[in-house]
Amino acid sequence: MSAKKLDSEITILGGGLVSIYASYKLIDRSPSVVFGEQNLGGILTGQKWKNFYIDNGCHFFDGNDEQFNFFETVGGTQRHNIIYGSFNQGVLSEDIATPEIQDKEMIRKIIKELQSLDYNQQYKSLDYQNIGEVFIKKFGKTCGEHLSNIQAKFTGRNYKSVIADEFDKFSVFHRVRLGDDVTSNKLKQSNAYLDNIICSSLESRGLNKYQVSMYPKKNGTTGFTFSAKKFLDKNKISLINNFIISKIKKMGDHFEIISTDGDRFHTQKIISTLPYALLSKLLGHQTNGIPEFINYKIIVLEIDKKQVLENYYVQDFDPHHSTYRSSNFGSYSNQFSEHDTTIVMAEIPFSFNEVSIDLNKIRQELIRHKILAENVKILDHHVIDKKNVIPINYVHEEIVLPKNIFSVEKNSFSMKSKFADVEKIIKKI
Repeated sequence: MSAKKLDSEITILGGGLVSIYASYKLIDRSPSVVFGEQNLGGILTGQKWKNFYIDNGCHFFDGNDEQFNFFETVGGTQRHNIIYGSFNQGVLSEDIATPEIQDKEMIRKIIKELQSLDYNQQYKSLDYQNIGEVFIKKFGKTCGEHLSNIQAKFTGRNYKSVIADEFDKFSVFHRVRLGDDVTSNKLKQSNAYLDNIICSSLESRGLNKYQVSMYPKKNGTTGFTFSAKKFLDKNKISLINNFIISKIKKMGDHFEIISTDGDRFHTQKIISTLPYALLSKLLGHQTNGIPEFINYKIIVLEIDKKQVLENYYVQDFDPHHSTYRSSNFGSYSNQFSEHDTTIVMAEIPFSFNEVSIDLNKIRQELIRHKILAENVKILDHHVIDKKNVIPINYVHEEIVLPKNIFSVEKNSFSMKSKFADVEKIIKKI
């Protein structure tokens, strides 16, 4: 087939945020975007309950100034000074969102163990049987065992059944604060390795007290997808929805993308934002087994807006609490009913076994998070099941991609990393 008969010179696979960003960066080359869902946006497209648009978890948009311009121009976002916190060992810290050790005796043990670590030894996941061994290697025995236990809130499983490779994926467990900023900063200053794994508040490092992030002006993250579609339509970017890909074939100087319905799309170059294992399968490679998944229960509580406090979100690392993360996203997404109610959210990850929902327990946890006021009443609630959200325990088989097919960084949930990878790909094409 000659180049004149191609449907598009460049095709972006997937309809999520990374694909939208790639389209924006390639706007002058008129790429096409092929995705299997009805609507653009991937995980950004939430659900509607009553007159509220509900996010699929707590999401904020971070990046450099250029990326902030993208979020605002394409997604209709505005800047927020994010008030956040973390709950650890019965204590709420309102200036950090990372695991934190509060017990003084435990801190003494951890510091002693950190000082005896071999900082020059390189971490290789193949050297370890499970994620717990990695935690101990990187943080020492006491801190490593503590992190191994609390990671179960995120994965829904014992650390022994989580492979070592998953450490890189769960960036929230890459740093820990020890008691207070004075202790943590002293350790950070002692050597480069500890600076990498010890965390302290932004303010203690001479930075803005609050993290500056972007968020849509209305309708939550679903509002981002509405705005993005208008932007791409205005710039004549072709959006091919409901196109579930079954195969990608090399056809001389171009590729043929075939849907499960037999539709065919022809392109010279492909940028894939799909899961790496799925791209491998579409290219005809054998895959070794199937991934397991982390699932989520998203519990939405309707509350009188006067009973919602100012915290944007809290990460809860206490194994005795059900909630892993809570947020008052109804307030910061400007969603209020005609009766002056709004919504807050609690997120509960789980793995194989379904989790039971205890509304009163969740209410008490959100009070302790200072998301809700002491006397709060739940006016209504809604539970969303999010299945197969995060793949886990799946080792990617490295393949050599055909010339002119590019895949974004394959083993990270970091949007910054994925955006950086898009920018590297664009330089090549």
